[in-house]
Formats: sequence, C-alpha cells, structure tokens
Amino acid sequence: MDAYNCFLQDCKERLIKAASPKCKFGGAYNGRGKYAHILRDPEQRYLLIADERFRNEDACKPLFGGKVHFQTYSHHVNSSQLFCINVFAPLMTGKHRSQNMKSFLNSMGVDLKGDIVYSSERATAGTRFEYKPAGKDRTNFDFYVVTSLNEKVFFEIKYTESEFGRPQNGSRKESEWAFYKQLCDSSRYLSGLSQESFYSNFQINRNIGHITQNGNEFVVFVFPYSNPSLKFPFMECAKMKRVKVCFAEQLGKIADKAFPRDQALREYYHDLVQRYFGF
Repeated sequence: MDAYNCFLQDCKERLIKAASPKCKFGGAYNGRGKYAHILRDPEQRYLLIADERFRNEDACKPLFGGKVHFQTYSHHVNSSQLFCINVFAPLMTGKHRSQNMKSFLNSMGVDLKGDIVYSSERATAGTRFEYKPAGKDRTNFDFYVVTSLNEKVFFEIKYTESEFGRPQNGSRKESEWAFYKQLCDSSRYLSGLSQESFYSNFQINRNIGHITQNGNEFVVFVFPYSNPSLKFPFMECAKMKRVKVCFAEQLGKIADKAFPRDQALREYYHDLVQRYFGF
C-alpha cells in the first residue's frame, strides 16, 4: 500500500473508532457495496459533528445562513465538509463568538480590523459555510467570513482528498475562460496570468482570483501536511501576503495562541486534531 492509501486508511479507521456508538456504518457507495467508513443512513451525518450542540438540522441552519447544504458524501467519516464544520462551528455561537473567531483567524495570520458579522445579523450573506459568490464562477467556498468593515476571508478546506480540484467539464470552453480571465485581470495576484498557468493549479488559482486589486479579501487554505498526495504551490503563494496556508495538524497550537484563557476551547481543538490525525 502506498503512502497516500496508508494515510487514507488510517484516517478512516481512526474516525470510525471516534464516532458515536449510535452510528451505523456499512453504507453503499454509488448504490453498491458496504463500506465501513460510510453511514448507512446519510441523515446520521449529524452524529459526525464533534460539538454536540449542532447535531440536528435546526441547530445547523444558522451555520449555513438559513438552509443546510450538505455535500453528497458528507456521510462519509472522512468528509472534508464535516471536518470544516468541526473546525469552525464552535466559533459560530455564544456571546463571545465574534471575538473568538477573530482571535482564531488572527492566530492563522489573518489580521482583521472589523467585527465578525454572522448571517443572523445581516440581510446579505454573513459568515457561513458553503458560500457561493455572485457571478458565473462555480466556486462554493467551504467557509466564508465577513466583517463590519467588509473584510472577507474565503476558505478552501481539504482532508483526505488526493488533489486540489481539476477543471470541470466545460470549464475550458472559451466562454468559461473569458470569465476566468476577467477574474484574473481584476485579481491582486493573478493579473496577466496565462490560460495554461491558470489551469495548471485550477482550484487554487480560482480561489486566489477572488482577492481583488484594491479589496480587503484573504484566501486561506487549510489542509494536512501529513496527506502525502496534496500538492500546493508554496513558493508562488509565499509572495502573496493575503494568501495564507494553515496546516490542519496545527489547529491545537493555533487555539492555544488564540484562547489563552479558555481552556474548554483549547481542549476542543487538541481533541479535534487527535480525532482526525492522531497528533
């Protein structure tokens, strides 16, 4: 077994052991087979949420801005969407949620000046999971943060994926490239990028393209350094001050820095890292 499949198998086995005893595994994949890491009933996906306060639809609705949008394979224990929810959901509730979120992002290197604005506090899109910007782009950001000063943070989260996303069917059509070229030309970092270069790191560049010339946007990539298959252009992105990389295994240390007086939150993130990575 190669390094990536060892990593994948280890993650699945660990998460199965950590799951609630109420979880019933052995679900099918594309209508076939019985797999130890897939829940038989997709509605049991709520049990994969580490914070028990969010283990039902009504509690999850505010996290998504009013309507829950679960991905097709979110009932797999290694779902990156559920990983993303487990990272940010505890910072979406409580009287100190804005300060907690701001401190957490600051510890990731994202320096925000305004207060975090949540979807329940504004008519237009506030901080939420599964955010889709206006326009032709098919990007759904895994997590989105906005502040009272209209600072925006777009998150791309990976867990056991073997790669960052490739161009989808039709994305190389001239009409699609015309859109992405416009995205690049208005971007702080991708202006003048060739079509070939853009598609060589398609999902990464598509995200970075949302950092505009004069705007207050950040893009943050969160993924495990222990995943041997994910390739990221570190050298290129190191020159982009508003592009941040956070290794998922470091979330406990990030929480230590962000919440020096909140033992419960610090313990939550250390437990989360142990659950997902055994660190």
